[in-house]
Amino acid sequence: MGRAGAQSLTSVHMHNYEEILELLARLVKSPSTREIE
Repeated sequence: MGRAGAQSLTSVHMHNYEEILELLARLVKSPSTREIE
């Protein structure tokens, strides 16, 4: 059971990591949004 819990935590962490990468990619692709803000 301990292993299953660790796997689920890892999968959630990886999901958040992917979301962060997507946000960073968007900022890099459209730096103009920074100037507007």
